[in-house]
Amino acid sequence: VGSPVEESLGQYVLGRIAISQGKYEEAVVALARATRLNAKHGAAWAALADAYLGLKDERKAREALSKAAALPDADADVFRRLAELETRDGRHGPALAALEHAIALAPADIELRLAQARTLAALGRWQDSGKVAREVQRLAPKNIEPLLLAAEAAHRQGKNGEAIQTYKRALELKPDSYEVNFKLGRSLTDNNIYDEALSYLDKAVRLDDRADAPLLVIAEVHLERRSFDPAIAALTQAVKLTPSEGNQRALAAAYDQKKKSLAGTSARVTIEDLRLERMFVAAHKQYATEQIGRVKLRNDTVDDYKKLRVSFFVKEYMDYPVTQDIAELKAKSSAEVPLHATFNGKVLTIDEDTRLLAVVSLATADAREGVQEITQAVTLYGKNAILWANGDMVGSFVTPRDDMLRNFVREAVNRFAPPPQEALNRPLALAATVYNTLSAYGVRYQADPNTPYSRVSADQVDYVQFPRETLRLKSGDCDDLSVLLAAAYENLGIETALIDVPGHLFLMFRTGLKEAERAFISVQDDLFVVRDGEIWIPLESTLIATSFSEAWAEGARRYREAEAKKQIKVLPLRHAWERYPPVTLAPATFSVEVPSGERASRLTEREQRLLVARRLEREVQPYRVMLAANPKDDEARLQIGTIYGRNGATDVALREFEAILEHNPRHAAAYNNRGNLYYNRGDYERALESYRSAEELDPADGGIRVNTALAYYRLGKLPEAQTKYREATQLQKEVGNQYRALAKILGN
Repeated sequence: VGSPVEESLGQYVLGRIAISQGKYEEAVVALARATRLNAKHGAAWAALADAYLGLKDERKAREALSKAAALPDADADVFRRLAELETRDGRHGPALAALEHAIALAPADIELRLAQARTLAALGRWQDSGKVAREVQRLAPKNIEPLLLAAEAAHRQGKNGEAIQTYKRALELKPDSYEVNFKLGRSLTDNNIYDEALSYLDKAVRLDDRADAPLLVIAEVHLERRSFDPAIAALTQAVKLTPSEGNQRALAAAYDQKKKSLAGTSARVTIEDLRLERMFVAAHKQYATEQIGRVKLRNDTVDDYKKLRVSFFVKEYMDYPVTQDIAELKAKSSAEVPLHATFNGKVLTIDEDTRLLAVVSLATADAREGVQEITQAVTLYGKNAILWANGDMVGSFVTPRDDMLRNFVREAVNRFAPPPQEALNRPLALAATVYNTLSAYGVRYQADPNTPYSRVSADQVDYVQFPRETLRLKSGDCDDLSVLLAAAYENLGIETALIDVPGHLFLMFRTGLKEAERAFISVQDDLFVVRDGEIWIPLESTLIATSFSEAWAEGARRYREAEAKKQIKVLPLRHAWERYPPVTLAPATFSVEVPSGERASRLTEREQRLLVARRLEREVQPYRVMLAANPKDDEARLQIGTIYGRNGATDVALREFEAILEHNPRHAAAYNNRGNLYYNRGDYERALESYRSAEELDPADGGIRVNTALAYYRLGKLPEAQTKYREATQLQKEVGNQYRALAKILGN
């Protein structure tokens, strides 16, 4: 007999042999003895669980695995097996805890993460389940199960658009999957997208001709539309497949509804086939003028009906029904009636996609016939939802009059924008100021983890942040950032348009300059867009963390690339607002502050210098050509420096004057102009030093001595200033007439 540990090992071997032979009772005896001899023998506890499972005793198997899991050397497989037993017993909380331990030990195990997503769903933690499922899908993009789990999680959270799109992604992986086609059809049905739903449900029927579930949903669609015959046909087939009491009741109810609808139809008009479109909170103002659906009126009588009234109403979110009068409906005829809605302000409180009950009613002039009603559940997509198939809908999200945005933009301009100047186009200067202020504030690009714009199809419901939300979060996708910038620019009166290219959205803004004036922007014609004879600047919003100039260059590149491929769609905001005016938001419950400090000032000032330099490129181009021919042409370089200096690009100008003096230290005009730059900067000592050098080299120039007098005056050296002014007038008498104001200041 060896030590307890050695004897435990021997009993463990005997137990494993007994399990392999199917002798589970003998295995339990040996393995129970092994664990008594050595309670830290994890393999023995796990094997004991196997033995109990062989005896169909899951409770004791779970207890054995719990002992194994409590040991410090327990591996991921022990926790996985324990989670499976807890799940089978309906104990999802302990199962989740075991799975979390297992994942910590084996983070790359896809099956463990899928089990975690399923367990979170069983606990009703749909948001967490969806998050885990999306992580698994990124790790295993060809696996369909995480897509199904993510779609179900989105559906349970009321994110119907996301659920539908996720099912469609699953369908791309497995187009002939009965489960995916059925669930997609069911989800579309829940969202009143009936025609598309029927196509997937019909395919599900063909893929599994023994399943009654899609037939029941097909019947539901037709009953909602009051199309009784196809509903009865679908239910009849369902009963043949599964003659359950529930299916037979559903068929009987359909016959009953048809009978009631036909009762007395010889004496009245009927209402049927209600079809509602997808409705969006952000577009709620539009539904007063554009239809949200239609309903059919049928007159099977021998009489003409006059003065019919159809009304549409959604309780709580409409203050009153919207009515449509039909002057006459001829005998034995039918007519489709468009439906409209006027929603109240409460609709803007809907953040998530919400199921509501819509009521359509028909009243006749003869009140004795009463009022007929059709009710239908409808999804009203939350205030951030958008359908890019109708790109103009983005106009609802661009809110330039929002108080929070307005205050931020106006303060940024007041604090950092340069004063109006001839050298710089004003819309360009303001656009750069706002862009760089947002960068300094900390706004950053972050792709939407659920529905990045690059994966959004035209018919998919996407979600866009309002500008105030992007300011609060300091992050957004390309569409969020483009909407923010467009709203900010429109607040300043700068016209904007969004640019939709495959997989991406950015923007451009109008400078107000005619095409013939493009030199006021840049010599590089590929940096701007000519639209309706005017210059527009394209801008890449996702480069918000860099600089305006980089965003401009990238925006221009993207525009040219998409234009060459004829894959570009321009969405002018002011045109979009004609159909989809900006949403009127309630006062914000939070505030944002414009950044202060060196970073914001440095970014905006640097950008202003770059923009001025770019603006002057065309003006200095002839002198650049002269320099290229003769690098020692000081007069050409002097003109370049003078142009930059006159327009505020002092750094560039100074480099040009220094270049002259480097190879020609006796150039008086270069010293004089350099002195002017220092003077305008307020550096009067260095200005005076340059003026003195210029004076020594050209003692006959009275203008240089006037500049010297001004520098002395600024330094508080009045006698020296007076002396230099007198010398200037002695050299050039016209100086006295030209600088009379200076003479008075100096007392000359």
